[in-house]
Amino acid sequence: MSATDPTDDADLETRQAVSQALVPMIFASAFAVVAVGVLAVIAAATTGDRALAGALVGGLAVLAVLLLGVATLALVVRVIPEASLLVAMVMYVAQVAVLFALYVRYQQDAAMRHDLSAPWLAGGIAAATIAWVAGQVLGAWRARHDTTGVHDLTQVSEDGS
Repeated sequence: MSATDPTDDADLETRQAVSQALVPMIFASAFAVVAVGVLAVIAAATTGDRALAGALVGGLAVLAVLLLGVATLALVVRVIPEASLLVAMVMYVAQVAVLFALYVRYQQDAAMRHDLSAPWLAGGIAAATIAWVAGQVLGAWRARHDTTGVHDLTQVSEDGS
């Protein structure tokens, strides 16, 4: 294959597309796991088992809901790309509804209220959500501004060479 082979260009475009899709999710997941882990350690050290359980349940619930949404959306984008915006909007509403259902379940279940600390549950939800969004933003930025020449300041001549 020569340097101008269209297959090479297609392979490069595919790799870039996969990178642009995966890097934000990897960053988001990693940021959320680290945030929940740090919060869980702080909760356990300062307040005890109820706080640890609350931080872990809140943070891991958010992580599970967001990862399921991303996986679903990725599948839809591959199968029916035209429906991706609709599915993304429905998925967002569904994610909010699932997290609200967790809150309602917590309010109605005396055993959950006994086992989980409300402030740490809320802290786990907030920490995981904020870390997820920060990871997605950073990952998306890095995927689009990698070191393959985006910041190349070499002057181009008038004839394009």
